[in-house]
Amino acid sequence: MRFSGNDDQGDDAVEYEQGSSSGGSSSGKRGKSYAEQIASIPSEDLDKDRIEEILDNLPEVEVPTLDLGGLKKLVLKVEKAINKNQSLRLKYPDQPDKFMDSEVDLDEELKRLQIIATAPHLYKNLVALGVLGSWLPLLTHENTGAAMDILSALRFTNCI
Repeated sequence: MRFSGNDDQGDDAVEYEQGSSSGGSSSGKRGKSYAEQIASIPSEDLDKDRIEEILDNLPEVEVPTLDLGGLKKLVLKVEKAINKNQSLRLKYPDQPDKFMDSEVDLDEELKRLQIIATAPHLYKNLVALGVLGSWLPLLTHENTGAAMDILSALRFTNCI
């Protein structure tokens, strides 16, 4: 997605492009996140028409929903990630490179738990699935990120 704006030097057009965060452009403007691109537009260039153009060009965002089937799949993926990580940590306690991939997988799955906050009607099902027995020990996980992720998920569910 592209839109043009004026840079601080005058009437020269600057193209902004939604894309990766990696650089590579000589202008220094490409590679920024969409929000950074918009924030970098000088305020004097933001008239009503310009704001409407920006709003019309915003990327569509799909908001996922969670039902009971999705909750069960989510819990199963988290449980698998927990078990794999624990298994590799026990097998290779002094070789972090052997369990690092499982650490990343666990972190990704735990971050996906944030969607639970959008489905308070499923909280009772979450407890019925017995997740607290495997999630609570994560509060003492060596990776503090995992502990914080699980704490956040539990906080949203009012389980703690």
